[in-house]
Amino acid sequence: MSVPVLYIGSLFSTVGQYYTKPFDYYSFFTQMVPLLFFWEYILRGFLLFGLKERFKEASILIQMVPFVLLHIGKPEIEILMCIPMGLWFGYIAYRGRSFWPAFITHTFINFTLKYFVNF
Repeated sequence: MSVPVLYIGSLFSTVGQYYTKPFDYYSFFTQMVPLLFFWEYILRGFLLFGLKERFKEASILIQMVPFVLLHIGKPEIEILMCIPMGLWFGYIAYRGRSFWPAFITHTFINFTLKYFVNF
């Protein structure tokens, strides 16, 4: 289901303009994947689980806010999609008690969108 949505998202002119540059697999896996790991570890691993005991399920909403803010400057459609996706990633991490599924999903989305824009 997500692949067709990512393909449609790649057709937005603002997304294409933002992500159009030579796609380099080496750079993606040596720079972007560690960055995504860091984001997910901090937001879902540290923040979500650090707040979980005190705020329970509300910690999912709290961790979504910096996730959206970190996307400021990217295409508007991407920023808007960060609201439901940040909640979804938080829910996945909360229920699964691990940030790993959110990291894998975030990496897949990032890779697939960049692939569609550039090929």
